[in-house]
Amino acid sequence: MYRIHIFLSANFLLLLSFAFAQGQGVAMGNGVVTLSGFGDVDLEKSVELWAENYRSQSTLKMDLIISRMQTICEVEENDSKKLRLTVKGIVGKQIATGRKQAAAFLMKSGVVPSDENLEEQEYEEDEKLTFYAASPGAESTIVIGAFFEVPITEHPLWIRAFNNTLNEIEIKRYQEFQVKQNTILIHAAIDLAIGELNAKIYLTDEQVNQLRQHLRVENADLATTSSPSTINYATRIARALANQPELIDEFLTPKQLELRKALAPPIGVARVSWGRGPDG
Repeated sequence: MYRIHIFLSANFLLLLSFAFAQGQGVAMGNGVVTLSGFGDVDLEKSVELWAENYRSQSTLKMDLIISRMQTICEVEENDSKKLRLTVKGIVGKQIATGRKQAAAFLMKSGVVPSDENLEEQEYEEDEKLTFYAASPGAESTIVIGAFFEVPITEHPLWIRAFNNTLNEIEIKRYQEFQVKQNTILIHAAIDLAIGELNAKIYLTDEQVNQLRQHLRVENADLATTSSPSTINYATRIARALANQPELIDEFLTPKQLELRKALAPPIGVARVSWGRGPDG
């Protein structure tokens, strides 16, 4: 059986389950996801559906990124073609290993019979596929929610092509753009986190401004030259910081501290969910 890489937090070591729409369900225990209520599932069609969806989405995403590079960095058309060829090669490589992992996931989850001839297999870091959702599709298929742990923009082949294709000026220009984009997302996430905190413990304008500046400093290292964060990822980080006593307590009054602690969920209580999507 192929090794399946599924993100699980420590709170999910016990068996947990919840219902999907129309009676579909998922149970989780000992790191294994078990699906139920999907009826007859065509393994080959489901795997190919995932492959085509991934090929389409990832190719379109990277095409937009490369087009933006052309605008921002004035990358030559021949260089952009080289980058697109690199993307095609990466996606093809990912799909080749992803098909095997998708098939093994569906077998291991119990929706299709298991193949005893399949053996557990190790995958390179840039080949690992994480599964986080499933929904019924047309013609006896399952629509699989999955993402590669290493996105294309962080794949070794892309990084090498990027550095070899763009000149120093173009690289610097694009890196500056990426930092700017990340900063916008991080600041928006911080404002959202402070807004949520404000709704709970009634901050003053002065406290809001103090927290905003403080959390921007604490989050500054997220504004890197890597591929821009999603708002979901940035928000997750900002919310975590906005709930750390050592970061915010000094700005709160004793009564606000008392209310914040009273509203905190009991230790060990967790919202039941399967895992995280590609946006973090």
